[in-house]
Amino acid sequence: MAPLRGQVEREIPGFGKLKGNTFDGGVCQFMGIPYGELAKRWTRATLLTSWKDNFHDGTVLGPCTPVPHFGGLETGDIITPVYQFDHYKRPFVTDERHGLVLNIATGPVAETKNPVFVFIHGGAWVNGTSNLSIYDGVRLVQKSIAEKKPIVVVTLNYRCGISGFLASDLIEKELKEDGFFGNGNFALTDQALALDWLNKNIHLFGGDAENITLCGESAGACSVSNHIFSNINPKFKRAMAMSGLSGTIPAYPKSYHESTFKCFSSITISPTTSML
Repeated sequence: MAPLRGQVEREIPGFGKLKGNTFDGGVCQFMGIPYGELAKRWTRATLLTSWKDNFHDGTVLGPCTPVPHFGGLETGDIITPVYQFDHYKRPFVTDERHGLVLNIATGPVAETKNPVFVFIHGGAWVNGTSNLSIYDGVRLVQKSIAEKKPIVVVTLNYRCGISGFLASDLIEKELKEDGFFGNGNFALTDQALALDWLNKNIHLFGGDAENITLCGESAGACSVSNHIFSNINPKFKRAMAMSGLSGTIPAYPKSYHESTFKCFSSITISPTTSML
């Protein structure tokens, strides 16, 4: 991670005022930018097109989606010796409804069309977050500027584990009633929605929506592979799958998920109840 130098404010057309951090080389970073919103649990996220009060504070990390407790995740110890700077606050805040956020690192000039590098974190599709400082994009942007080949780096949070993959007959029924398709796989549709948001808005951060490289590691690589094979129109130009492909993590039949769903139903957790 790079040491913090100051702060910056930008006016983002259609959204409002955005506050971010600045670093050597004129690099600006905006964290926790929401890209999707949820009406209820286990439904498709929809594109977020405005900010509350026309303002977003991107100087601090946004929330993570709920994940199982994993030793070192909350403190950052699993990525030692990367030093934890004060502007990367620990522990992470989790929020089931508002955890679909992006972190964007870019150059000092917004009126450019630089290549965009989008990274999907791993974690076996069970845990993990882009808020780990090892995924911080500032150094990479600084290096790209020094090489006179500037890029924009984006990382994203998406639903994992039960929140991201549970499926059942009832979930499928409610998705259809709400005008959505499929059953489960919310993690992958969250990622696709983030790409949709970037296609529509990354130009506001100096990025070229027609020159997006999608990259992921481990479960993130499995995600990238699935997006390559998806029948949904791809919203990226290139892809890199590091240590994982579509079949690396097995897909479980609906009957497997149904038994898990029944366990949740027994304690009154359902798609239409309040969020976790």
